[in-house]
Amino acid sequence: MTTDAFAVVSPSITWDRLSGPGTDATVAEEFPNTAALAARVSTSSNPEGIYVDRTLPGLILEVDPNGGTTETMPIIVDTSTGPKTLTVPQAEVLRTNKPHSLFDKWTDDQGNTVAQRQAITLRQGEYSPRRVMVVHAQWRAITPRISTPKTHVASNGDTTFDVTATDASKLTSGLNHEWDCSNGTCTVTGESVVGLQPNPGAQYSLTASSTNVTDPNTHNTVSGGSVTQTGYLPYAKVEFNANGGTGAPTGFTAFADSTSGHTVTAISTSSIPTKGPHDVFTGWAENAAASNPDATYNPGKTLAGTTIAGKSTTLYAIWHTVAAPSISASRNGDNTVSLTATSKPMAMGDKIHYCIQLTAGGTQSCWDDTVGAGTWDGNTTHQSTHIIPQADIPRKGHYDLSATLTTSDPWRTAGSVVTSATTETSVLIQGLYAHALPFTGGPRWRMFLLLLAIGIMLIATKWLHDQKQRTAISSRDWRRH
Repeated sequence: MTTDAFAVVSPSITWDRLSGPGTDATVAEEFPNTAALAARVSTSSNPEGIYVDRTLPGLILEVDPNGGTTETMPIIVDTSTGPKTLTVPQAEVLRTNKPHSLFDKWTDDQGNTVAQRQAITLRQGEYSPRRVMVVHAQWRAITPRISTPKTHVASNGDTTFDVTATDASKLTSGLNHEWDCSNGTCTVTGESVVGLQPNPGAQYSLTASSTNVTDPNTHNTVSGGSVTQTGYLPYAKVEFNANGGTGAPTGFTAFADSTSGHTVTAISTSSIPTKGPHDVFTGWAENAAASNPDATYNPGKTLAGTTIAGKSTTLYAIWHTVAAPSISASRNGDNTVSLTATSKPMAMGDKIHYCIQLTAGGTQSCWDDTVGAGTWDGNTTHQSTHIIPQADIPRKGHYDLSATLTTSDPWRTAGSVVTSATTETSVLIQGLYAHALPFTGGPRWRMFLLLLAIGIMLIATKWLHDQKQRTAISSRDWRRH
């Protein structure tokens, strides 16, 4: 044991015990007191460690194996007696090791590289109190990696793949195909991993593994690892269900080639089912009870192979019944009539045709309204209103009303339409003379009544005046006689 490992044994000094032989140790415990330390050193010819006073100047180099293992203890350099040199140890000497990893380098706390066997020169008395420097082991994993395979499907259903394995000695498939990757990397192109027409849901399995290798820095034998990657084969079946209609298209088998973006054209626009006269086909969905179709499966749309790969899918036709409009007529305060058709259009451009006709042989008048921009989905209410002048409602009576909604069929041939059921109803509309009370008529009606009353009052006044005159004349004539 060297004397510079100690200061004067004194109760005021804190001593650390660095366990293990020589100067290679990790700080394990603080020795309880200087008396016990002095007793241990004086009575033992082969002490269990080096006891260091950390208040002395110098440098302690500690090693962090960073997830691995090492046999080293701190390296202690005391600069109290003169300049010293500390040499950064080699990983090989320290038997530094980590499973499935090769030693790369040492770095300090800031991430800077600390070269192996680097000499660090210290002046006398430098670093007081003693400074602790930690070097961290950096590793390079040798567990193999597999790139995401690109899969291909031939017209006969054979599936092949392209894949690269890195840090591997071999690559195997689930069907016991094996490829040599002895140089650390192998690229496999166009190799078949399945036979003809695999069942939907079939998976591929690729495993890359590496043999034991010798670490060039530590000369340790490092065990090789392995990694397995699985995935669905790009194969699927799609069936169609008219969901109460007729004419569903024939199902198909989809082969999705990942090199072309996992895409496959799936559904023809020429095979659209039909249902009732007022039903519109809106699209397909995997849920037969869905309120709205899934745009993923719109007719003519190119499907993503990853959407359907590895499963059988049944697509159900989604229908919307075009609801018949309601229609009403109401008399306004100015004796005009408002004719209103309320409908639920499917899209901009839908048309509402609504009419009124006097039941007893009158002329029918009709109007058309085109639906403008808006969020129309067959569930939102739209109103079409026409104001009919008083002159066109010549008298009170029962009038026949009717309304029909016509919508385009989005997935059939251009110009194809579906109409709703026509709503027909009859309503009683009061004519001009139907109301005797002023508060039930319009302004012109009230003015007429007012003038009529004034006229009657004037006639009555004149009649009374004439009657008085006649009475007076008669009285004079009677007195004369």
